[in-house]
Amino acid sequence: MLNKIKWLIAFLFALMLSSCGGGSTTWGIDQDAGKSIPVCNGDIDSTTNAITVKAGQKVKKVINPTIVRIWHYQNGEKKICVVQGKAVINE
Repeated sequence: MLNKIKWLIAFLFALMLSSCGGGSTTWGIDQDAGKSIPVCNGDIDSTTNAITVKAGQKVKKVINPTIVRIWHYQNGEKKICVVQGKAVINE
């Protein structure tokens, strides 16, 4: 009987370990996935450090608070840089 209880406890423990990590948990390493968006150079009118955002790319903040500066042009081009915090762009 004691042997059966040990096996049952071992089985439940193994089951518990195998179920860990499921769901939509976001780990720190997952948040940095993508190309880091550079920090703005401080001048509100300058796009010196800004990178071009292509169609279909998504911007994701990595830490709070994050503030980004985006320039929209008539030809559809967009440029972005980070004012405060950290953000990445997925390609």
